[in-house]
Amino acid sequence: MANHRTTLSGLPSSLSDAEGLLAALETAIEQKCLLVYYQPQLDTKTNSFIHMEALVRWNHPLRGMISPAIFVPLAERSGLIEAMTGLIIDQVKADLDEWRSDNVVKSIAINISAAFFADVESSERLLAKLEQLSDHARSITFELTETAIVENKKLARECLERLRSLGFSISLDDFGTGHASLSYLLEFPIDEIKIDRSFVSQIRTSEKSLQIVRSVLFLAKALGLDVVAEGIETYEELRIIAELGCSRFQGYYFSPAVPKCQLEVREQWTVAA
Repeated sequence: MANHRTTLSGLPSSLSDAEGLLAALETAIEQKCLLVYYQPQLDTKTNSFIHMEALVRWNHPLRGMISPAIFVPLAERSGLIEAMTGLIIDQVKADLDEWRSDNVVKSIAINISAAFFADVESSERLLAKLEQLSDHARSITFELTETAIVENKKLARECLERLRSLGFSISLDDFGTGHASLSYLLEFPIDEIKIDRSFVSQIRTSEKSLQIVRSVLFLAKALGLDVVAEGIETYEELRIIAELGCSRFQGYYFSPAVPKCQLEVREQWTVAA
């Protein structure tokens, strides 16, 4: 078994090494060594970076920063995702408490794993944890992918409706990349959709991508949904999508995810090529 290869890109090839990484991740969670970074979103209606997404980071003591694309799926498969999400929620709550005491307005998006909709017990534990954020409900959006809500539609719908009743907002991430995106807008209490990077990256060169983004924005406006274009990396992507009517943007063109202490407070923002 020692020479069994894992399917996780970037991990060592041996099973023992993968198990070692899992053990290190468990220790990092137990010792609360995982970090919460924030990626700002530009809101052109207010010319501000009020909105941001909370993203987990892991600085391994020997291997340095490990990609979330590696350790988050590892946490999901091993059952560590619940404890990891708990750490993220605790940190976001502490940061929102601090911002509120300083009279700083921030709106935070938190990602929720499909693992929480696998059974009633998992979803109930998640809801109990999320309810600790109820004092900040109007400042928090929970992001879910189509994969997350399709695992158990009935349970997911009940959970989202309960969160909605507490004042939280719900965002559908990677919109348009699944098989039934439009039906989810009817079936679930969605407040926001995020246009996937796969459409954004081709908007300058693909007429189909351009028309898809245009259609998504038209549909969102008709349904009263907020829209975030994610993965913005160039001025041209920003310019084109802004001209189509989008006013919320996220991506490396503005900022990568950074520690709270590195967030820049910008009162005004001007688009410049």
